[in-house]
Parts: sequence; structure tokens; C-alpha cells
Amino acid sequence: SQPKHTSRSLGRITQWELADGVDRVEGDASGAYAEAGQTWIRRLYFFKPELLLIHDHLTAPAPATYQWLL
Repeated sequence: SQPKHTSRSLGRITQWELADGVDRVEGDASGAYAEAGQTWIRRLYFFKPELLLIHDHLTAPAPATYQWLL
């Protein structure tokens, strides 16, 4: 449901914390999708120096199937 070829697709960094042992960044891409009621939040945790954990929080107004492409 993401609009193509438009500047209306907006995402934003909503939180971040940089520390000695772990860095955490959260981004909200909900504004990049056309359907109301959807949540698209991604959290990245960098456990220094070698582990990156990606946590996605997705919601939809009705049952949905998601495909993770990275």
C-alpha cells in the first residue's frame, strides 16, 4: 500500500539513544503508507561491537500478511 513515485511517502526518526554498550534508534514509516490505521515502526539495537538486532512493530486495521525484505 506504499504510494509509488511521490514525495508523500514520509518516514521519521522518533527516538534514539547512543551509549557505550548499545545504540538504539527507532523510526516510524507509518506516513509512507496510504492505508489509515497501519503502524510501521522499526527499532535497531546495535550491541557493540558485533550484534545488530532489528525489531519491527507492524499493525493493520484488518488481518494482513507481511513480507520482510531486507
